[in-house]
Order: sequence, then C-alpha cells, then structure tokens
Amino acid sequence: MRADRSSSASLLHLCLLGLVAPPSAAAGRLEPAREPARVPECTPVQPSSGVIIGEPTLSALPEGGAMVDLAIGGDGTHWAVGEGGRVLYRTYGSGPWTVSASGTPRDLNAITMGDYSVMWAVGDAGTLLRWQGEGWSPVDVPRSGGADLQDVAAWPPLHGAVSGAGGALHLTDDGGQTWTRVGSRRQTEVTALTFPSPLQLLAGRADGSLLIVSSSGAEGDWTEMEVAVAPGQPLRAVYAWDSRIFLAVTEAGALWSTWDGGVRWQRAEIETDDPIRALVPGGLGLTAVHDSGALSRVDLYPAGIQLAPIKSDAGTLRPAERIHVVDAVGTPQQIIALTTDGRLLEQQVYEWFEPGHPCGRPFEIDGRATLAPVAAGGGWNTDGIGLTEDLPAASRAALAAAWLQDARAEHASVASFARFSLRLLALGAPAGLVADAQAAMGDEIRHARVCFGLASRYAGEPLAPGPLPMAGALCGGEDLAAVAVEVLREGAVGETLGALLAEEMRQRATDPQARAALDEIAADEARHAQMAWRFLRWAVEQGGEDLRAQLAEAAEQAIAEQRAAADAVTGDIVPAGWAAHGRLRPSAQRRVSRRALRQVVRPCLAALLAPSAPPDREGFEAGGVHPPTAPMR
Repeated sequence: MRADRSSSASLLHLCLLGLVAPPSAAAGRLEPAREPARVPECTPVQPSSGVIIGEPTLSALPEGGAMVDLAIGGDGTHWAVGEGGRVLYRTYGSGPWTVSASGTPRDLNAITMGDYSVMWAVGDAGTLLRWQGEGWSPVDVPRSGGADLQDVAAWPPLHGAVSGAGGALHLTDDGGQTWTRVGSRRQTEVTALTFPSPLQLLAGRADGSLLIVSSSGAEGDWTEMEVAVAPGQPLRAVYAWDSRIFLAVTEAGALWSTWDGGVRWQRAEIETDDPIRALVPGGLGLTAVHDSGALSRVDLYPAGIQLAPIKSDAGTLRPAERIHVVDAVGTPQQIIALTTDGRLLEQQVYEWFEPGHPCGRPFEIDGRATLAPVAAGGGWNTDGIGLTEDLPAASRAALAAAWLQDARAEHASVASFARFSLRLLALGAPAGLVADAQAAMGDEIRHARVCFGLASRYAGEPLAPGPLPMAGALCGGEDLAAVAVEVLREGAVGETLGALLAEEMRQRATDPQARAALDEIAADEARHAQMAWRFLRWAVEQGGEDLRAQLAEAAEQAIAEQRAAADAVTGDIVPAGWAAHGRLRPSAQRRVSRRALRQVVRPCLAALLAPSAPPDREGFEAGGVHPPTAPMR
C-alpha cells in the first residue's frame, strides 16, 4: 500500500502545529554576551557537489576468444560474452574473471540483466540463454527460424525482447515462457533494443530507422510506429531517458535525440572526431564513452544535446595508449568498457557532496558528515531476531548493507542532537526546546539499536558501531543565524522528507520486525521535524526580519539540494523481499521526496517566512485558519 496524500496532510498538520505552538518559557531577544566564550575557529563551507573520475586503467581478460558485450547484474556481478559461446563473470565487480560454461559453441552477441539474479544472452543461429543463479539454460523462441540474434533487452522482472537478422523481433511478458513476434512487416535487421517502460519497446534498425512498439496492456495488443532517425546510418544503441526523451547512437558514432516520443530528432553537435560508442547512466547522470575511451558529460535540453568533455588537471581523461572501444556499461561508482583488442578499460567514479555549514546535522565536522566505523559485537543490536522467511543470500546481503547504512546514520544523529542541546543552551532557548532535543537524542539511540539489530539479522552476525570521531565537533554554535540555517536544511527540510519516506517504507513493509521498527521511526521522525519547525519559529522571533531573509534564501538552496538528491537516485532494480523488509525502490524515493517538498515543506516555509505572525494554535486546530499556499515547483 502506498502512502497517499493523507500522509502528507498529517505531517503538514503536525509541522504547522510546531510553527503555531507557543515556546515554553520563552527567552527575551538575544543580547551579545559581555565576554564571548572562546571557541575554535570553524570556517563556513559553501554547499557544493561533483563527481571525480579516476584515471583510466587497462587490464587483460582471460584468453580464449574475443568478447563483444558487457552487462552488470542486479547483484553487482560483471558479465561479458563473445565468440564461441564464451561467458566470463566477476563477482561484485572486482577480483578475477571466471569462465561460466554457456553450453553452446555459437558466438554470443549480447547480454543483459533480466531480474536481480537473472541474466539473458543471445547469439547466432537463434541462440537464447537464461541464467538464474546456478547455470545457463537454453530458451526456445518459437518462429525465430534460427536467425542470428543481435540484441536482447529486459524490463524486470518479466518483460523481455530479442532481435536480429531478417527483422526478427520477439517479445515476452512472462519471463520467456511465451513469445510474440512483432515488427514483421519489414526485413531490416534490428540492431539495438531498449524498454522505456514495460509497455513500450524501442528497436533500432540497420537502416537508421526506429520501430516503437507499444501496448495498452491487453494481451497481444501491440501497435507499431516507424520513425526515421538517421537514414542510411545503422543504429548501434538506443536509450530511453523517460517515456518521451529517447537517444540513439549510430554506428558512425553520431548522437541523436528526441523530446516528443520520437516524432522529431536532432543531431548533437560534437566538437570532436572521436566517435561515441555508448551512453552510460551513473554518477554523472549520463556519460558518453568515446571510441578512444575519453568521456563526455551529456546534458539534455529541449533545443538539443550538449556534450562537455570530462577532464582532469592533466587534460581530457583517456588511456595513455591508443585503443578502440567496443561497448561500455556503468554504475554510479564505475565505468567499464571492452576494447577491440580484448582488454577491459575501467574508470572509478567518486561522487561527493559538501553540504556546507560545518557543525550542523547530520553529525558534521568541518563540513563533512561523520559516521562511526562498523565493528563486530553486541551492545547496539537487539537479540533473538531470526529470519521469518528463506531469503536468497543476495537479498540478505543487500538488506544488511541498507539497514547498516541507516544504523550508522541514526547512531550519528545521537551525537547531532546532543550537540544541538548544547547549542540551544548557548542561545538561551526555552526549556521546552532543550527538553525536546534531549528526548530526540533518546529516540535516536532506540532507532540506532533497532537498525543495528535488523542489519545484524540479515548479516547473520552481530554488528555495532565503533568509536565515533569527535575532534572539532563542538566548534561554533553561538551564532543564531548559522544554527537556524543548519536546522532549516537538516531538520525542517531533511527530517520532514525523512519522516515521509519512513512512513512510505512502513506502509509497504510486511515483515513483522521491519514493520515494528518503522512504526517507531516514522512517528519519531515526524516529531523531530515538528521540533525543527518550532525552533525556527522561535529563532525568527529572536532574529527578526534579517534572519527571516537569510532563511528565505537558504530555503531555496536547501530545496534545490534535496530535489537534486532525489533526481540523482537512479535505476529501479531491487532484490527479492526489498519492500517487504522495509526498503523503497528508487522510483518511490524520488516520488515521495518530491511530494514532501511540494506538499509539506513549501507550505510550512510559507507560514514560517510570512511577514505577519503565524496564526494562533487554537485558530489553526479549530480549522478557522488555513495554511498559506506557496508556489509549487
């Protein structure tokens, strides 16, 4: 069950109550101390973000035949296929490559992920192979006529397509049990496939045309539309950014795009004679991999595509020796490519984000979020929790990593609220705010224990936090404006989003332990968000119009940061049991984050930053005062 508008409305109501609730034992307007306490210097850091691309490295693949295509499985395993039925893999994208017996001597031409633990590979003479954790098995495609299959695409968990010579194009919506042939009106070779959605398939052809196959959802109800992309130029790859924005790469390395579902196409102006070989989604959004191994950032605009070379201090990033790229794939952490001489080109991708304003929440020191390392042992995890179902090993590992990340963040929040309590005392805040901060610290201790317990449960061993770094953690804290901006960004905006995300996770979870944990976390995070808004109301009363203006500027920046963070969550492949055990698909994270910003954060900001005083609590609760509206973005 999805969290609907009522979740947003309830949270909006709670946060607005924080704005209209009178502060307890309100202090007077702050006066400068006669002898300010001496604290270590703490230089402000401006918010910034970026991606660092590591130096390219070349390595040899095991000998035995040329490899022609790459893919990355849902569990992070790297796969490569090539001549003579050769299949290689390496677990979690590192370590040595291992030969996987495909059971066929025929050349394999393409491979893709079918589901979290399922891979599909196609090859000559109608070869279609399926991997499901233990080995490769052949799959029969009726009416294929033994034509060479050139490409394969999938939309997990059940939709797939294979294509090849003679216009062969076959679709399945049941994981390969049955197949439907489409696109039979022309005999032009289909060279590239991709799914924008389960009900739409893009098929690039050797004559430069694109076949768009769509369905209304009814069985066998497929319609076809042909469009000209690059007449006479074979399409080597097609990509879908969403249901309307498509991209195509020709065999010659030209890049084309459309913003209207394929009706009108524009060719990108590429200021280099280095052809494009692949487009890779990942940490940079969308990256073009060129024939030489050089990389370019792809910026999408309705007026056309702009490419910007990705450079290091020494210039454009490319291998020192001359190579030619065959194909490339990537993750937010890595870009890998095959070369014509059978080697592997790899470049690490390091995303970073400096949120600015040191000493703020989450627990930041010198502008960087600080987390404790993970240690084995008890003390922070709940005991006696066993798995209630037989989860695959890959699912347990993924769930352990996800809950461990949450556990470390909740543990750091204990320190964050402890420091916030000290800052409230330094600012002369009302006793009620100090008491709320102290209570929140206790909440975070419980959250950390619950999350470490769940991580330990899925990992099969007790996990706990190690020592939390503290050097420089208490610098600053006496500047009302600085603290208010920190609370706005990390509390009012960040915890409001966190509360709605936790509620969405709670509503989807069916596992009893995960559901019980999220029951507690969602309710507590909503109260923490309310506390942040209540502090900001008090801060504005103390700081006056100057502080209100600073917060208005900081609010737009904070919303932009959160919107960018939500849009950066890409992909939608999750392991078995993900939602049942309290986790969200990336698409759900994006949707909930945007809704929280639109339906909760902006109305609360409008109430906080309005020139007039907020409405009284009794009037709001009686329904006589409606929250002010704000522009929806």
